[in-house]
Amino acid sequence: MTGDEAREAKLVFARLKELHEAPLRGRFDLAHLKANHAYIFQDLPHHHPGKVRPDTHAWSKLRKLEDQPSFYAVPYESVDVAGKAAAILDEFGGSDRLRGMDRNAFARTMASLYGDLDRAHCFFEGNSRTLREFTRTLALDAGWLLDWTPAGAGAAARNRLYLARDIAVLERAYPGLTEERAMRTSDRAEYEAWFMIEQVKTASRTTLSEIIRGGLRPATTPDTKPGTSAVAEQFARFRAAGREQSAPSDQQSSSGPDAASERRQESKGSYDPRP
Repeated sequence: MTGDEAREAKLVFARLKELHEAPLRGRFDLAHLKANHAYIFQDLPHHHPGKVRPDTHAWSKLRKLEDQPSFYAVPYESVDVAGKAAAILDEFGGSDRLRGMDRNAFARTMASLYGDLDRAHCFFEGNSRTLREFTRTLALDAGWLLDWTPAGAGAAARNRLYLARDIAVLERAYPGLTEERAMRTSDRAEYEAWFMIEQVKTASRTTLSEIIRGGLRPATTPDTKPGTSAVAEQFARFRAAGREQSAPSDQQSSSGPDAASERRQESKGSYDPRP
């Protein structure tokens, strides 16, 4: 890790700790997602805090797994990114969509939303860190604690998360792609995508839904009295301390909320925002 990377990690870690203590309240729409990005990266203006990236000819990422020699390309949306992300979140409908679900249904539904938003990939940088905080807050508002920390506990766990996320994105980039279609297509990109998807699936059979399910626990239980456990306390803190946060306009440069006026109470516990 370079000096600049270490500095960024430290700054982002501090902001995520603040949000972990007092999440940003909102409607779980695009403005709310942008507000989370703006807060997390307010100290790093070169990441364009809170601004959705503009249309491009193509937008992709070369994924190299940790301790692995090979790499592959992950394609993201390149046109009308803001419009697509807004439609995804508007259709989802916020935490009301998730209330009353059992653990399995909740994990599947949250994984579907994560995959849709990851495919949109709204921001220049920091999409994964923003999505983890956004989905954590969404889960909390629906009565669940979603802990992403186990997914970052070591290279093997991080690789499983990378692969699960990337499979979800690739399946959305090439919906309904089968081996038969790949063998008959005249689209070289689609042909190559089939082999890439199969290669990625072979590397890990763990799904994003399974990873999310592993990090879930109820925020409240029938036999839990308010204030008697760390789980209940965190749920109460979210209800009481979280506040509405506006996102900057995409047409204006912003470095996020003013640190002096918007500083959160320092977390008393540990929190690992990786990977």
